[in-house]
Amino acid sequence: MACAQLGSISIIVPAFNAERDISGTLNEILRFVAEQGLTSELIVVDDASTDATPKLVAGFGDRVRLIRQPINRGKGAAVRLGMSHATMQWAMFLDADHSTRIEHLLDAAPLAASADVLIGSRRAPAATMTHRPLLRRVLGDLFPAVTRRAMPDIRDTQCGFKLFRRWTVQPIFSGLKVDRFAFDLEALLRARRLGATIREFPVQWNNPPGSTLRVARDAPKMLADALSACWRLRPEGSEARSLKALGTRARVEAERTRDDLPVHPAITIRPGIAAAARSEEPAARSPM
Repeated sequence: MACAQLGSISIIVPAFNAERDISGTLNEILRFVAEQGLTSELIVVDDASTDATPKLVAGFGDRVRLIRQPINRGKGAAVRLGMSHATMQWAMFLDADHSTRIEHLLDAAPLAASADVLIGSRRAPAATMTHRPLLRRVLGDLFPAVTRRAMPDIRDTQCGFKLFRRWTVQPIFSGLKVDRFAFDLEALLRARRLGATIREFPVQWNNPPGSTLRVARDAPKMLADALSACWRLRPEGSEARSLKALGTRARVEAERTRDDLPVHPAITIRPGIAAAARSEEPAARSPM
């Protein structure tokens, strides 16, 4: 199959008030992985939705694992929690509105042998973007200007379609501090400091109405978080030096244990997230 290079994959979908899209997105993901014969697990992290999102996800039964946050913490926190439960050779996240479709795994898979982190890019040659409101276009042009100095070789840090090889998951996500939309940049900066190889590939991105990003409200916090992450993870800083040493050890351990079998990762989850993880099982079995 076309995705065989990935081996197996954990697919994480962060969701907040996504009742309009979530069932269609999950059905399309399940259909795709079945057609590809891809060993996978599908994890939805509900970020304290107030609509029918958790009930709809619970209706998929054991085909989808539902983890619920007790309070709304943000997309970054939801992805971080989902990554702590990933067990496959690769772990990825994509958006609940399916703005970048699961079929792009067909583009990512051929790159798997030469990279540790694979990121969909809306700015790479051959990429396309549709239904992009004016304020999002302004933020989309401003944000790269902020991040370009920290990651000059990455065209698009913010596309919600990213894959991480197993050895990178714990070092990257256990230390994330950004809970909301700038978490992508922090994750990529941590990957770079680990020594992970990052590759971009072009995607088609369609932003439907109803996105949970509210530019006027979220942009100032997003930019502040980005600047903070760039400073904390500057190459000469203590966090970067620690990650470099951690990355060396993680690579050696991955090679020693033959990084080709699914295992349960041991991720230290920050306070607050740990409470959500402990309470996940009843929620996953009881529709609202």
